[in-house]
Amino acid sequence: MNREKIRKFFLRLNVYFRRGHNIYFALLVSFLNFIVIQYRLLIEHIPLLKQIFPRLFIFLLTFIAVYVPITIFVGWWDTKKGVFPEEARILWSRNPMVRELFRKIERIEKKLEEIEKKIRK
Repeated sequence: MNREKIRKFFLRLNVYFRRGHNIYFALLVSFLNFIVIQYRLLIEHIPLLKQIFPRLFIFLLTFIAVYVPITIFVGWWDTKKGVFPEEARILWSRNPMVRELFRKIERIEKKLEEIEKKIRK
C-alpha cells in the first residue's frame, strides 16, 4: 500500500468512527445516563414517585413510552412546520456544490423548454 491509500483508509475509518459514535453510541449513552441520573436524583428522593417507580427498569419503560412518541412528534413538527425548512434552505444555498447543481438543473430545464417549443411548432 502506498501512502495515499493508507491515508485514505485511515480517513475512512475516522469517518466511520465519528458517525457510529455520534449517531448511535453517544445518543444511547446520553439517553441512558439521563434516565439513571433522573432516577437517582429525583425518583429515589420523592416517596410518592418511589412508590410509582420502585425499580429503575419500570421508570425506564415508562420514560421510553412517553419520551419517544413526544420526541417523534416534535421532530415531525419541526421538519414540517418549524425551523427546519428554513434552516435546510440556508444550508443548501450556502453549499457551492448544491448551487452549481441547481444552476445546471436550471440550464437543463431551459433547454427542455426550448425543445418543447420546437416540437409544438
